[in-house]
Amino acid sequence: MAGRPIAYAWRTSLEQPPPDSTALAGPIQDAVVIGYQRTLQQDVRFGMRQLVDIALRALSPAVNDPYTAIQAIHRLTVLLCALGRASRVIVHAPAFADYAELACSLIRRYGAAEPTVSAALLSMLRDAQAFVSDPDRIQVLASQARLVLSDAEHLTQQPADLLQVRDQAALLLADGT
Repeated sequence: MAGRPIAYAWRTSLEQPPPDSTALAGPIQDAVVIGYQRTLQQDVRFGMRQLVDIALRALSPAVNDPYTAIQAIHRLTVLLCALGRASRVIVHAPAFADYAELACSLIRRYGAAEPTVSAALLSMLRDAQAFVSDPDRIQVLASQARLVLSDAEHLTQQPADLLQVRDQAALLLADGT
C-alpha cells in the first residue's frame, strides 16, 4: 500500500547506534520490485492460491474433475516440499503453517467426499514431511493430515473407499506426530 513501510530495521542492543536509514534505502530499493500486481516470482502464495483455485474449480459439481484437482495437488507438493527445507528468515510474512494451510484447507473441505483427493492431499503432506526437519513444521503437517483424515471420515460414504485415505494418513502419522 502506498505510504506504508516496506522494511524494518532494529538494533540488537540499546548500546548500538540506531540503524542508518539512508544507508539502508539503496539495498532495500534494490531488493523490492513494486508493480501493478503480484507475480509468481515475487509471491509464492499467489501461485499456490492459483493452484488451489484450479483444484476447487475442478471439484465443483459443474465440472466434477477430481483428476485435475489431484494434478494441482501434485504441483502444490513441489512447492510445499521446497518450502519445507527453506531457511528461516524473520520477516513480516506468512509462516510455513500458513503455506500448509493454504495448500490444504480449501481443497480438503471441497474434496473431502472424494477419497482420491483426500489421499492426494495426504501424499502431498507426506512428501513435504520428507523435506522437513523442524519439529514445529512436522507438527504443522501432521495437524493438516489429521484434518484431512477427519473430514474424509465424515464425508466419504463407503467405508471401503476410506482404506486408501487411512493408509496414507497412517504413513504420515506413524511416528506419533
